[in-house]
Amino acid sequence: MLQSCYQFLHSMAVSQGDIFHFRIHGQHTIILNSIEDVRELFEKRAGLYSDRPKNVMVNLLVFMLYAIPSNDFQLFRSRMGWDFNVNLMAYGDNWRRHRRLCQQLFRPKASLVYRTIQTQKIHRMLHGLLDCPEHFAAHCRT
Repeated sequence: MLQSCYQFLHSMAVSQGDIFHFRIHGQHTIILNSIEDVRELFEKRAGLYSDRPKNVMVNLLVFMLYAIPSNDFQLFRSRMGWDFNVNLMAYGDNWRRHRRLCQQLFRPKASLVYRTIQTQKIHRMLHGLLDCPEHFAAHCRT
């Protein structure tokens, strides 16, 4: 299977050139067939071309539930209170700031600071589950 994929891409590169494009299930795919092109696009111009893939299901839910244009994901994130979520942010300066902050606060040594608070919260949750197990979801939120 891998060999046939390689052969297909190689034949496309021979007929189309070092850079060519096609779509797979609506997703744009660009094939780079030279190391110079790879370096140019991924090292020198990464900021222009790198971003997270669009989440089709989230866009559909946005359109259906909130009457927000499905291409305005930034508006949806702000209304949902998801602006802080690094996983959903587009690459850029804001993402870099948040990522740096996460790396500083959640590295193994820094997380030791939170151990006392985590232990207190776990004890509170377990006592709540013993007293009132039917409110399991509420105990897990605190």
